[in-house]
Amino acid sequence: MGGQSIQDFDRAMAIGVRRTFKKELCTALQEVLDYNDIENVDEVVLNIPENILLTYKNVDKMEELTLYLTSVIKDSAIAEKCVSKAYKIACKRTEKETHQAMEAVIFNLNSMHSRAGQMRA
Repeated sequence: MGGQSIQDFDRAMAIGVRRTFKKELCTALQEVLDYNDIENVDEVVLNIPENILLTYKNVDKMEELTLYLTSVIKDSAIAEKCVSKAYKIACKRTEKETHQAMEAVIFNLNSMHSRAGQMRA
């Protein structure tokens, strides 16, 4: 009966998920560091090298990010705690935003035929 589809939907969404996760990780790091009364939070987060940022569901660089924060805030226990908490927050927020984005795409695909005035009975 017709309809619309996207091949490799998950691959198409992956770029957006990666971008969303990085944004959410930086936001969560700012919040967690601020909560722990770390000074110059914005500067600390803005200066994180791109190559040590964690990616969604991949914690390979957690140690590198923790070492970076330790060098800046001079407390390894707080740095480790902040990175771990920020990662969990970023994952949760990314999953929520991705779910909403997928719902929007599916809704738009399902309603596409009626937008063009091609009503089927």
